[in-house]
Amino acid sequence: MKNKIYGWLAFLLIIASITVGATDLAWTLDNNVTIDIKTKEIISSSNWKLKYQSELGNLGQGIIEFNGLYQNKSPQVIINLQQAVMKFYLGKLELNSGYGYTAWGTADGVNPTDVINPIKLGTSLNSWEKEPVFSTRATYYGQNLTMTGVLVHDFVPVNLQALAEVVPEFAVLSLKKPESKLKDQELALQMETTVAGFDLKASYFNGYDDWPEIAYTFLVNPVNGQPVSGSEGFVGRYRKQQQFGLAGAGTIGSSGVWIEGAYVLPSVEPFSSDNPLRQFLNISPDKAYLQIVAGTDYTFFRKLYSSIQYLYLGNGSFMFPYREPQQELKPIHGLLTRFSYSLSAEVSAEANVLFDLRHGSALYMPELIYKPFENGSLKIGLILPKGEKGELSKSSTQLRLGILGTF
Repeated sequence: MKNKIYGWLAFLLIIASITVGATDLAWTLDNNVTIDIKTKEIISSSNWKLKYQSELGNLGQGIIEFNGLYQNKSPQVIINLQQAVMKFYLGKLELNSGYGYTAWGTADGVNPTDVINPIKLGTSLNSWEKEPVFSTRATYYGQNLTMTGVLVHDFVPVNLQALAEVVPEFAVLSLKKPESKLKDQELALQMETTVAGFDLKASYFNGYDDWPEIAYTFLVNPVNGQPVSGSEGFVGRYRKQQQFGLAGAGTIGSSGVWIEGAYVLPSVEPFSSDNPLRQFLNISPDKAYLQIVAGTDYTFFRKLYSSIQYLYLGNGSFMFPYREPQQELKPIHGLLTRFSYSLSAEVSAEANVLFDLRHGSALYMPELIYKPFENGSLKIGLILPKGEKGELSKSSTQLRLGILGTF
């Protein structure tokens, strides 16, 4: 493992040494200290990204990006390949192949139709970062219609280890990923056009759910019909799903408006066992559901940016699509608001607030940013949960300090 890490580091140093002073080389360093107000625990992290981008004449473009992460809770420095992509331009056709990202949708941050890359767990709720996947994408730019097809060659689920850190009971899960065979390739299609100044998109996805389907299981005592103590646990598997999406965005006067929705159809197959006394209670969505985001934004006095989005989440969750055993699946109604105000040329204040209208809880995320020079900034922020019910109320109160540099 160390040899592999050292090999990547050597490769990065070679690239850096060859391209010193070149505008195609860019890097970002983000250092953060997070303090849990209740437990007084301190989590420090250093996250860097190094990206090299080169034009291949008029034929295309190549992109290589690496990401490194250090956390005081982990004994190892993690270095990952984030992008390794080749783009080719053939008239009105663009071909894109490699390890990277495909971003779809029109909403701000929460995008129901953006299903090709899984969510990156362990980041803050307002970052909405994604994990890269290996795929081939073809886009045809017609006069009034743009068509895109994506084939994902290797299924990448959400990180189980990160999921187990949030739900420790899931640590025992050992799930087998779908094999990289032709029948297991994921397919996504999108058509995009413009009508009366509004961008309209229709999409289709046929692949796997990034989140494992999980069931609570236990044995029943045949004498009294009660659960057998010590027999309970969780089992899981990856399942197929289809999704139909629509998205639109435009402007009305000086305001931006958008709406995005997806109808998700997970495959439904009951968990079973050779033991007739073994029972299963599915805690994942087990029927078709709808996800909708609609919002608008406006800038007041050229200084105060504000946006508000209504969220209808038919899977019953902001982040983790699971419920308590025997609990009825109910949709979440929420609001996501963003504010940004420029106090001076160097100082700005931002705030993100996520409301859970069903449970009466909220998550407040204010942040003050000081930017003494163009490529660097200092940040201080809070995460403040309010309420006693629902997913948001379980977040911890945190103070965050950060230094960000980009070159």
